[in-house]
Amino acid sequence: MSKYVLIFALVFVILAAPGPTRAEDWPTFMHDKHRSGVTDERLELPLNETWVFKATHRPQPAWPGPAKQDFWHRTFNLKSTVTYDR
Repeated sequence: MSKYVLIFALVFVILAAPGPTRAEDWPTFMHDKHRSGVTDERLELPLNETWVFKATHRPQPAWPGPAKQDFWHRTFNLKSTVTYDR
């Protein structure tokens, strides 16, 4: 029984302890809720490359091609509205 209490206490301490954070943490994409992408933190030069990703396959579009027609609204020859993925 005391073995389980000790394990529970150890897991609780590990999960409850705050992790290391920097002064200018980026909690969301592009830094903040306004997506400003700007920070006051300064980089220490020279910069060093720490990792490189090499994909095994070419990128594939996430969305299918544009719809050719909208039968519900009787609209035909539609143009794509999601062109940034191509």
